[in-house]
Amino acid sequence: MGLGKKLWSDIVYKQFDTPAGYFILTVVAIIVGLLTAKLGVLAGGGLFVLSLSVAVGLLCLLNLKVAFYLSLFFAFFSNYFIRYFATMYNIDLPLGSVVDLLLILILLGIFIDQHRNNDKSWEFVKNPITYVMLVYLLFVGVQFFNPYLQAKIGYIYFIKRTAALYISYLVALYLFKEKKNIRSFLKFWFVMAFLGALYGCTQEWFGFMPMEQRWVDFITALEGGRNPLIHNGIYRKVSFFSDPTSFGMLMANSLVMSLVLMTGPFRKKTKLGLGLLSLFFVLGMAYSGTRTAYAMVPSGLVLFTLMTINNKKTLLFTAMGVMGFIILMFGPFDNPLVKRVRTAFIGSEDASLNLRDMKRALAQPLVYEHPLGGGIDSSGILGRKYDPGHYLAPYVIDSGYMKTALETGWIGLIVILIFYFVPMRVGIKHFYRVEDPELRTYLAGILAVIYALIIATYVQKSINQLPGGLILFILFAVLIKIPQLEKQNN
Repeated sequence: MGLGKKLWSDIVYKQFDTPAGYFILTVVAIIVGLLTAKLGVLAGGGLFVLSLSVAVGLLCLLNLKVAFYLSLFFAFFSNYFIRYFATMYNIDLPLGSVVDLLLILILLGIFIDQHRNNDKSWEFVKNPITYVMLVYLLFVGVQFFNPYLQAKIGYIYFIKRTAALYISYLVALYLFKEKKNIRSFLKFWFVMAFLGALYGCTQEWFGFMPMEQRWVDFITALEGGRNPLIHNGIYRKVSFFSDPTSFGMLMANSLVMSLVLMTGPFRKKTKLGLGLLSLFFVLGMAYSGTRTAYAMVPSGLVLFTLMTINNKKTLLFTAMGVMGFIILMFGPFDNPLVKRVRTAFIGSEDASLNLRDMKRALAQPLVYEHPLGGGIDSSGILGRKYDPGHYLAPYVIDSGYMKTALETGWIGLIVILIFYFVPMRVGIKHFYRVEDPELRTYLAGILAVIYALIIATYVQKSINQLPGGLILFILFAVLIKIPQLEKQNN
């Protein structure tokens, strides 16, 4: 074996656990120490950060599971770190790109793993969901030549965001080889969501931290003195997420999944823990002030009820849910938060709701006139940022479907609807074929979450933001893996 192949084997395959690996690590440590002593702490600190970055990069190549959860951790906390360094030190950290880079390194690690195992088939990616993703990517590629899209910078950023989601899907397809892998992912999701809910509760009960208040003052100044977190007398909380909507929608997803899992074949201790988590998810969702999130929960649970209507637990669960909903809607509660929850179901004269309807009415003729739309990220805030002169730049649309129709035309709207339909069809087909009670419960929860997000996209366009977008695409992968795992167990 040549020297190059020997070093490659020691570093990549044996993960430095060889004499040569120990020697390399020792030399690096000595060099960093000597340069720190000679050039000062600042230079040494820079070298330490560089060494740490290299170590993390190697970790992504060597331990794919740890790297996978590290990328998810950054996805959850990146916005908080960005706010902290921006407000306290006026430093703009590109932590969103860190998540992208970690996922790319993990994908490279998968290539190395495949090469080491001499597996060039990539059979694990061959399924209907992957195929519909490829169709969507092909359509996005066609959009590059959209004659109305003059400034391509928004398109490039969209490709970057989409690539991260697709890579997370591929990584999950590769890593989830056992039932315990799905359990580990769900535990990680619930722990992160619980921390988010708990932090949102502390913001509600004790107020914002000084750093967060500086951030609120900053965005208030950008809005001309109007605090965007205050709506109808409610001070909406963001926890450590990018905005109240992302916070609320993640809480809704987590609540739907935890409630569905409570009906599964798990120990009483596990169900009690899920019930406690659900309570915090409800509080976090309520404090976010996100009406879309309030509507997501019953939407997802209705689908779950229809799929499991013959189950006695489902009937009891549904009866309790209906009673709770009636009490919430018509009980003697009179505070701004409860009123905001009610407007998500019974409608109101809320100015923001009327404004959304008016925007849709004004934008619809443009959809018919432009079958391929005006170009990706050409409308609203991003449109004004990247291409201020674009005809869609004045249109600030909240609905994800309306935004898709404006920017990619009615053809693009059909493509995205097919994109969402295929995972639902695959998941429902698997639900009625899988016999393992635990795996069936996972399928039911995932389908309820995906359906709730599909409904939410009618009024929101933040479905693909971090970390919710990554979770969604990982759930797509779990839909594919579950029947394969059942065959392995049998």
